[in-house]
Amino acid sequence: MAPGAERVSGVDMLLDLAGLDANLSTADLVVTGEGRLDGQTLSGKAPAGVLERARRAGIPVVAVCGTTELSEAEARAAGFTGVATLQELEPDPARCLADPAPLLHRIGEDLGRQLSAG
Repeated sequence: MAPGAERVSGVDMLLDLAGLDANLSTADLVVTGEGRLDGQTLSGKAPAGVLERARRAGIPVVAVCGTTELSEAEARAAGFTGVATLQELEPDPARCLADPAPLLHRIGEDLGRQLSAG
């Protein structure tokens, strides 16, 4: 490492650049995600960074992903309020990859209904 340089987390740097903390001040829910939610997700990938910051702010976090290897209990133990997967709606991974937009739209509608219901 160069003299005077400091090592920083790439995830933290990106979340700072995105202004996540400022946006959390007005959020009721945080939705984060990636292709597959698994043990690696919890080991420093972007969703783990988002989860940690939202938890510190007292805001629930839902993960949206293509598929998950985490059980519901593991996801909750990690701090996620819930997990929604595209494969819950469309079991064929090829179809999920080919046209994820309608599936993501349905998940968004479901989350909206759940928030409205209180």
